[in-house]
This record gives sequence, structure tokens and C-alpha cells, in this order.
Amino acid sequence: MKFINDKLENLIIKWRRYIHENPELSNQEANTARYIKEELNSCTNINFKELTKNSVIGYLKGKNDGPTIALRADIDALPIEEDTGLPFSSKNKGIMHACGHDAHAAMLMGAATILNEMKDSINGNIKFIFQPAEEEQPGGAIPLIEKGVLENVDMIFGQHIMVIGDLEPGTIAINKGAFMASGDIVEITIKGKGGHSSAPEQSINPIIIGQKVISSINEINNYILSPHDVSSIAICKFTSGNAPNIIPEYATLSGSIRTFDNKNRDLIENKIRDILDGVCKIYGAKYELNYIRGYDPVINDDLASDIVINTAIELFGEEKILFTKPLMASEDFSSYLNVKPGAFFILGAGTIKDGYSLLNHSPSFRIDERALKFGTEMLVNIALNALKELK
Repeated sequence: MKFINDKLENLIIKWRRYIHENPELSNQEANTARYIKEELNSCTNINFKELTKNSVIGYLKGKNDGPTIALRADIDALPIEEDTGLPFSSKNKGIMHACGHDAHAAMLMGAATILNEMKDSINGNIKFIFQPAEEEQPGGAIPLIEKGVLENVDMIFGQHIMVIGDLEPGTIAINKGAFMASGDIVEITIKGKGGHSSAPEQSINPIIIGQKVISSINEINNYILSPHDVSSIAICKFTSGNAPNIIPEYATLSGSIRTFDNKNRDLIENKIRDILDGVCKIYGAKYELNYIRGYDPVINDDLASDIVINTAIELFGEEKILFTKPLMASEDFSSYLNVKPGAFFILGAGTIKDGYSLLNHSPSFRIDERALKFGTEMLVNIALNALKELK
């Protein structure tokens, strides 16, 4: 069922443009949170509170008892200098909504506005989670969970607006099961023995050791993991030395590890440690390994995914759904899915032929604002359909 008229669509666009023009970094979203609460002040059937710093949590209790559905939007921006040329470009130097969180917040505001008026026809409850700090690990989801945001919640849903491929507005992408990857960081320091380049036998060259370590790590995908498992292991930084005739004492390596399975995640970490043990022992070097666990994989629940898919079919038609392969990007929505069943999906926000070609996190990232009404309709109808499904 479609609920948005021109007046509300224009209001959602206004909200998105204000938030876009006034971006705030992770854990600094005080003005954004204030603006959301002020603009939704007329939603008198929804009880709003701040559960963690800069969060806005709304609770709508329906007329009759029933399940509780949560809808989540992130609200933080990125440390990027905007270069879109938009008339509502960022006023805050070096900060930009380059990942679409301005749109996420505005669409959830629109959904709250609609559902607020439907209180007497709702059998169950709906939570609206405006979450800070998605962009900065460990993320804003875990503190909210620790404060009880998922208490009594039966299912949770979220969406991410993207300019990807030919996903035009009114199109969604989803996958049952693994949908987005974990995002870990590996930091390695190799301690050798410095010396003069004319006497390499008296030194322990950490550059040579680092080279061997990188080569071995790159083989994990080929010879350790199953060919059926998908992962990304990339050492992206290798720093050592500062002169052509001095063998350095230290080398530092860092990179990114992404996978869709926590067992493989553990396996990769252990194999990196085994590689360092073996290679450094051969050369007589020492090492320090800092393996930083980032966000877990986003694993969509089958029933929740079906609710998203069926809702999209009702609204847009079956041809507007892309069943995609899992994405290598990561998201702290995974923290909610570790606790409660739910689903996360991608909302199309523009095509190349319409001039929208730059991915999220680009300083020139723009969206087709027609997507806002479609995303809002999805949230409203997902909540209503989930309440019916779980009653």
C-alpha cells in the first residue's frame, strides 16, 4: 500500500537536504539528533528518548497487543570534503554525507510520520532507531543493544541507499543469508636487526621477511580456504626504511580482511599468526600482530528477507528486485542481527544514464531524490507486513 503524497515527499526531501547540509561525524551528531526530535515533535503517538549519546529512539505502541518490529537508520557523516556542487552542499568543512545516511534518517522520519497516524490500526509495536556512529568502529549499534534497544523486539529491518550498477529508484537488492562481509584490520610489525647494506649477513632484513609474509598471506585464499568460500585478504600498506644504504630494523604491514563466515574469519587470523611464527623463526626476527575485529558479517534471516522481497513485489513489481551476490562492504547492522532475526537490503538511488555514477564515499556522491519516497514506502510496508506475519 502506498501512503506518500506530494506534500510528505517534499517534506522528506527537505529533511534530507537539511541533514546533508549540516553533517556531523560519528559520535558528534548532537545537532542531527536534535533536529530529528524537533521535526518529529508532532508525532504525538510516538514516545522518543535518547538511549545512548546522540541516538533517537522512538516507540509506537499500537492499539492492540502484538509483536514488536524495529526499523533502523544511521545518521552520521564522513570526514570527506564535499565536491558535488549541490545547492545544499555541506556547510561543515571536511565533513560530508557521502554514504547516504542523510537519506536513511529522512526516510525513517517519513516512516515514523506515516505510522504515527496509523496507531489505531496497528496490532503490535514499532521501534524507530536513529543510530549514531555507524562509520566509526566499534559502531553505534553495540552500545544501543547494551542499553536494551532490542528488548522485546521480534524482528529488525534496515536499508542502505546506494548508487550501484543500474539500481534505479524503486529497485532493491537483497540476498538471503550472507549479505555483507565482516571488516577486519590486520596490523603487523616485524622487528629485524638493522645494519649497513654492505654487510647484510650481519643484519636481519625486515623487508625481506615482510615480502615473504605478504606472499604467504596471499596464498591463504588459494590453499587454505575452500574454493566455495569467498573472502578478501589484502595487504595494502608496507612501510620500512628511510635510506638506500641502511638495512632497517623495523617493517610495518597493514591490510583488510573480509569474509562472510566467522569460522573462516578465525581460520584466517590463526593462519596469519602461523605464517608470522614460521617466517620470523627462519630469519631470527620477532613480530607483533594486532588483529582488529571489525563489524561481523550481515546475515539476513530467511523469513525477514521474504518479508522484504514480498513487500517490494507489492510496491514495485518483481522485476524491480535484484537478488545479488553478497557484498564485500561491511555494516554494523550486523550487531543487531547477531541478537535478533532481521534483514538488511540495498535501495537503488540512481543510474549511470541519469548521471549518477559515483559510489558511496566519493566526494562527488549524489543520489536521485526520487529514491526517498520509495525507501520510505518500503519501511512503512515492511513494518506492517512483518506485524501481520508474526502475529
